[in-house]
Amino acid sequence: MSTEWSPPRNRLGGKHLLVLAAMPDVDRSRTADAIETEEAVMSLVRAIVGNGGRVTLIAPSSLALLAAVVAGEFATPQLEESRERPEALITVVITDTEGLDGAFEHLSTIGYVSARTGDKGKALRDLAGRADALVCAGDGSVEEVEAFQKARSTRAPVFALAAPQGGSTALAEVPGVIVADWQVSREAPLFDDMRRDEFDRELEAPALPPLALAAQWIVERLIARPSEDDSRTTRGR
Repeated sequence: MSTEWSPPRNRLGGKHLLVLAAMPDVDRSRTADAIETEEAVMSLVRAIVGNGGRVTLIAPSSLALLAAVVAGEFATPQLEESRERPEALITVVITDTEGLDGAFEHLSTIGYVSARTGDKGKALRDLAGRADALVCAGDGSVEEVEAFQKARSTRAPVFALAAPQGGSTALAEVPGVIVADWQVSREAPLFDDMRRDEFDRELEAPALPPLALAAQWIVERLIARPSEDDSRTTRGR
């Protein structure tokens, strides 16, 4: 018996999401920012892989290992030894040269993971053309978003998460970038009461929803969006 993988649902139809993530520059002990960043990565991997999508994570080794563990939740045993090896559930590009000892070697032995090391900027440009969307989770700059779009023949959705480190909120000023957790907060009646302070005044910034909800919101937007292949087929008729 070999361990292969089969996503339980195929609602994303194999759409490919490119995720940029980074840990805080400060001590990587259990700070709130570090915990939020890890939660964002776990939530995105679960939402994407669990709905039949493909994810490439460009991140340091600690987050790459975490993402691989989460993707393993969707790996299932296959009894047919001769069955053709399917595409990996998750691809990780490890960006830190001082990563955890043996991280790359360990990831390379996991059947459902495709692992390599590389420079973040180069990986972003090389993979942009194959991605259906970019998600920035505690990482990503205006220049990197622009580089992602320039490396493509057509524009793709770009999502950011405000919660991890607050770093991605700067991208809110970039045309076309959607801050997913802000958008969920504005749309969901559940958070109406959280948008007001004790003096019943409207708060300037919306209260943030759980990161798992924001990750699923991103997935739902992409499920509703036709893939580039579908668009080309429609235009050709």
